[in-house]
Amino acid sequence: MRKIFRLIMVAAFVAAAGCGMIKGKSALEFNDKLASCSDSLFTKGKRMGTEIGNAMKTHDFTAVTAMTNDLKQYIDKQLIEIEKLENVGGSDRLKEAMLQFLNFEKDLVGKAVMPFTKMNSSTPPEEIQTAVTTLMAKSSEENKYLEKVKTAQREYAQKNGFVIREATVPPPAQ
Repeated sequence: MRKIFRLIMVAAFVAAAGCGMIKGKSALEFNDKLASCSDSLFTKGKRMGTEIGNAMKTHDFTAVTAMTNDLKQYIDKQLIEIEKLENVGGSDRLKEAMLQFLNFEKDLVGKAVMPFTKMNSSTPPEEIQTAVTTLMAKSSEENKYLEKVKTAQREYAQKNGFVIREATVPPPAQ
């Protein structure tokens, strides 16, 4: 009888541990999906900044227009995908923070990047400078949303037993 009881206890322990591993893996996968999204946005945003800089020099804004359309589509797709994600391991705060960040990015593109798509070789320098000033002002708000995501991500990781590696991003060149 004792052997059967021990066997049942061992089986229960293995099952419980296994479920925890699945939960942890699912939580990690959820985190990785959102991290991948923010990494892609960072890369796309960096490329966008480079293209805007090039366009300001050449007065050829066609690449900016194409990249803006790509960025808008990417953000819209991510908003839909993340909204549909089921919460895993108490991911509500992380999911909400990421959705807020994506909505901010959508607004940033719509209000601060779109003006560049309407520019051409005859756009006056003052209009270009106004658009740059607007973009810089709007972009300065981005860290507020990123910090909310990072905080929610750290709390989520702690709750689900995994560690977040902090990426080190070099400061922008001056």
